[in-house]
Amino acid sequence: MKHIGPARPVVLVLGVLLALGAAAAASAQAMTVSVDGTVASLSQGRLTLTAADGTTKEAVLSPATMILERQKATLTDIQEGDAMGVTAHRAEDGNMTATAINIFPSGLYKMVKKGQFPMQQPGQIMTNAVVSAYAASGNSHQLTMKYAGETYPIVVPDDTQIFRLLAVDRGMVKEGMHVLIRGTQNADGTLKAAVISYDG
Repeated sequence: MKHIGPARPVVLVLGVLLALGAAAAASAQAMTVSVDGTVASLSQGRLTLTAADGTTKEAVLSPATMILERQKATLTDIQEGDAMGVTAHRAEDGNMTATAINIFPSGLYKMVKKGQFPMQQPGQIMTNAVVSAYAASGNSHQLTMKYAGETYPIVVPDDTQIFRLLAVDRGMVKEGMHVLIRGTQNADGTLKAAVISYDG
């Protein structure tokens, strides 16, 4: 299988772990939400986040909360058989173009919702599946994802944002870090954190 061309440096990606498998299944009726900001404090399983507008949000961590470090990657890092999450835009003709790709670490793929499903943003589609093939075509590439007998063709422009996700210890999260938290809203307004991620 051929490698595909490099992508330019990428920035913070928000929309990869939309559905979090086991974590989301426990609260199937709750909508997954995300918040990002700077860690103001972290103690006794609670994290206080300060957003860019100065507002604060408290998140509750559990032993199941995943901590992920996101490292910049390129299309040359993608291999057949990789489990990935691909955020894409669906055009009116049904064709999909990738806007962000996350390469999952070993074990994480078991915990996410698999297949293809809509995101909160209109026209945005999430595909969590395994790479079965890709081919170069001009300034973009055709990526084929596969899950449970279904195949999902996605066009991947050269400038698609790409991250490799690494599962790390909770101790890696420190005050002053910029993080993204995904989870579900508790009745008291706090966020039940399923995933905390940061750029490495």
